[in-house]
Amino acid sequence: MHIGYFTHSPVRISETFIHDLVHALNERAERLTFFSGASSGCQLPGIRVFETGYFDRFETHSHRLHQIGQAFRRQGDLLRFRYAQAGAARVIRTYAEELTSIDAAFVEYGTSAALLAPTLRSFSIPYVVQVHAFDVTTAFSSAHYKAAFLEAARHATAVTVVSDHIRRILILAGVAPETIHTVRLGIRSEGIEPLDWEARRRRPPTLVHLGRLTEKKHPIALLHAFDLVRREVPEARLALIGDGPLRGEVERRMDALGLRDAVTMYGAVGREVSFPVLNSSWVFAQHSVTSMTGDQEGFPVSPAEAALHALPVVATAHSGLTENVVDGETGFLVQEHNFEAMGARIAHLMKHPEEAERMGRAGRERILAMCRPERHASQILELLERAAGTRAGATKTGAPLALTSL
Repeated sequence: MHIGYFTHSPVRISETFIHDLVHALNERAERLTFFSGASSGCQLPGIRVFETGYFDRFETHSHRLHQIGQAFRRQGDLLRFRYAQAGAARVIRTYAEELTSIDAAFVEYGTSAALLAPTLRSFSIPYVVQVHAFDVTTAFSSAHYKAAFLEAARHATAVTVVSDHIRRILILAGVAPETIHTVRLGIRSEGIEPLDWEARRRRPPTLVHLGRLTEKKHPIALLHAFDLVRREVPEARLALIGDGPLRGEVERRMDALGLRDAVTMYGAVGREVSFPVLNSSWVFAQHSVTSMTGDQEGFPVSPAEAALHALPVVATAHSGLTENVVDGETGFLVQEHNFEAMGARIAHLMKHPEEAERMGRAGRERILAMCRPERHASQILELLERAAGTRAGATKTGAPLALTSL
């Protein structure tokens, strides 16, 4: 089977889930071709990659059209989306020879599906769409995108989601429940040997956060929680791993709270740097919230990676985090924006390392059981094989095969 993998992303360092899935599918399929919506910067060694630019080549102009269209009968959203979709189709069609040999397509992100689905259908390519939280939250503010997304989902042989929270959003939006499959992300555990807690206790009690510094991860709330932790555990340290648009604000707030000497900022780094930091820490925290634009998390990878390092996780009761953390067993959940409660829970674990150790062990066992990479890749491959079967069936009988649930 020849798989076409489509995503608008250049595959950033934080998108480990794409790296892992692409390589896993490439090992299992006869052939895999990766179509990036970025014009450059894709790093997937050993993978056949086309940096098509179907997304970023039209992004700037589409936003300008939106501004122009708003001045004329408020048609900006319509102009922006139609321009982006037509541009994506024009670019992808230049790869017609490659497209005709694809048996099934895997489209990462609903935003890419909305742009590409009509073109894939014109080439009679069956497709599976992987939907993330942004695709069905912030992106739905565009009525034309939402309509195109729902049309793409209607013609998809399957729609996969990483959490039941997103599955529910899709059903309420009108996607047929029988086409939706919750497929947990595969989190690699190879090479992760949690540091013994006896050794951890000889190190400073460290709180760690791994993730982009964005509004929905609310690093400012995390800083305020840590400020309260320091009042109860003066020797506590904070390790911030990641970068993003809020970095400047984070640094200013650190100074305002007098935390500069207690915080280490690592920036955007790979697993070779981030994993040793996780392994020497005591508690992982993530204060995810629904952003002002409506953006949410799906099933965040970082808390799961922290759990594999036997760290208890303190997080907000937000989206897929409630499927990741079991309150009182593998960590603690607090309300969004309640940094006081988060600070109290973190301080409690630092003052009771035996409880942190127990929760960390339970969290590791949970993620090992729930997020097995081989199962994730196998489930996606099965859906793609069924999709390819619908194309073969349509060729032989003129009608597509029905897709049953996993």
